[in-house]
Amino acid sequence: MHLLLFAITTWGITNIIVTSDLFHPIRKFAERRLGPVGTLFNCFMCTSFWVGVGVSLALVGPALHYTYNGMTYPAWVTARSHAAFWLGAVMDGFIASGFSWALYIFLATRHNGEDDHE
Repeated sequence: MHLLLFAITTWGITNIIVTSDLFHPIRKFAERRLGPVGTLFNCFMCTSFWVGVGVSLALVGPALHYTYNGMTYPAWVTARSHAAFWLGAVMDGFIASGFSWALYIFLATRHNGEDDHE
């Protein structure tokens, strides 16, 4: 359940950043100011990775939690090293990116299929 909540949260935030009209001016500003790096805000897979890392650090993502006796502890409490902590955040970024991209493609394919039948 924790993984599903994490994945849907990262997909939702990424979808708002990459596709919404609300963030369109910010995406255009980033493209003008940052050049090729700014175009990453238009990439669903790229943005979802960084959103996943951020959500993982903010909300204790799937790779960054430890459960003992029904209590969940963040990795910064239980991690044996800083490297293990950051590796967990990066792993959560990959999880978020993969799930978000798969859901994006699935929904885009369904949407395109509906347009063909009209």
